[in-house]
Amino acid sequence: QNTPLNTSALNMATGLSLLSAILSIFVCLNHCQEFDYPVNMPNPSLAQISFYQIFVSYVEHYESPIQVRILASIDSGLWNCRAVYESKPLDILTKKAPRVRADNYTITNYGTANSKSLCAFYSHLILIPKLTPDALPEITSLYNTFGLNSSLTSVDSSVS
Repeated sequence: QNTPLNTSALNMATGLSLLSAILSIFVCLNHCQEFDYPVNMPNPSLAQISFYQIFVSYVEHYESPIQVRILASIDSGLWNCRAVYESKPLDILTKKAPRVRADNYTITNYGTANSKSLCAFYSHLILIPKLTPDALPEITSLYNTFGLNSSLTSVDSSVS
C-alpha cells in the first residue's frame, strides 16, 4: 500500500526538480570523488533502467495524471543535469540557459554521460523523499549496490 500522496510536495515538484538538479551539481562536486563513476555502477543507460524498474512500481498505483507529474519531475532532473554539463541544452522548465552551467573546462573534461548520470541520480535522491517516500528504502538499497552515497537525500546545508 502506498503512502498517501503529498499534494503540497507534488505541487512544488516542478520547482524542486529544477532546484534539485542545480543543487545536485553542488552535492556532486563535493561528494562524487571528482566525477569518479563507481565501479559497481552499470553504464548510465542500464543504471537508469534499474532505477526506473524499481521506481515505477511505486508510482504506478497513483492515478495517471499524478504518475505523469511525478515522473516528469524525476525526468526533468536528468534533463537539467544534461543542460549543466553541455554548452547548448536549455533548462527544461524555463527554456533558457540553466542558472548553473559548468565552465568550459568541466564540460570538456567531465561532461560525460557518467557525470550527467551521477548528477541525475543525486537529483533523484533529493526528490524521492518528497514525492514517493515509500520508494526511498528500495532506491537507497539500489544506490548502495551501485556504490553511491545514498545518505544524500536532502540539500547540503552548505548550499544556500
